[in-house]
Amino acid sequence: MIDYYCIGHVLPAFSIPQDFSYVGPVVCDKATKTIVITCESLGEAFNGRFLSEYTQLFGLADMLGPRTSGSLYLFQYRKFISLQCGTRKSTNIPYAYASLRDEAEKLFPNITELNTLSSKVLVGPIIRIRSTAANYSQYHLVEDFAAFCHALGTLSILSASDISRFINYEYLIPAPSLGLYPYKLFYSHMQILRQAWARFHEIHFLPRDDYQRRVGGFLLERLHSFLILDTLQKHQLRAHQGHQVIISDSSHIMPST
Repeated sequence: MIDYYCIGHVLPAFSIPQDFSYVGPVVCDKATKTIVITCESLGEAFNGRFLSEYTQLFGLADMLGPRTSGSLYLFQYRKFISLQCGTRKSTNIPYAYASLRDEAEKLFPNITELNTLSSKVLVGPIIRIRSTAANYSQYHLVEDFAAFCHALGTLSILSASDISRFINYEYLIPAPSLGLYPYKLFYSHMQILRQAWARFHEIHFLPRDDYQRRVGGFLLERLHSFLILDTLQKHQLRAHQGHQVIISDSSHIMPST
């Protein structure tokens, strides 16, 4: 069993050729089901203003609970993982394809394609980086990353060795929540991410302005990527690597608001 979930703060930007549930702040008429989770649904510590889609992901995990069978395919309002390459490489995001709406509908993986995968794990592009710390500091405030790692050290969810490997990890899945995952794996990772954020918010969180206001989403996606790749390696799980597709009229993809 595979279920489709669109995680978004706005309605889907293209036509989805599958039954799906929309997880977001408003009702989506095109979805089979809507799960309304606003930015404020989980309380101020988990506000989507700084957590981005992880507010909706945490809310979805709470609703689903620790299921032991089945998988979920996660996508966003203008972004998804395809089993096919797009026709236009992005000029500013080297691992992504910029797709028009009509093309995106054809690239979107259908249930038959997902069911034929030998592994029920489909991740996006895995890119080589110098380290997680270096990658974060390139785009965001390094003091937030340092404080986040300190917060992780005050918990028992990761060992000191795990945290050190996370800081120096040389691989990254951009937008790691996209893709196909067993329910059990999704739920366990959400619990770790939620504990990590709760601790950081309690002892270190400082509101940021403009683009950096989404500090929680930026931090959690790095840890989420590490958890996925580390779990696959430790448990010798097979995973398929797909292609990230982003809806854009231009090959130069503008950041979402």
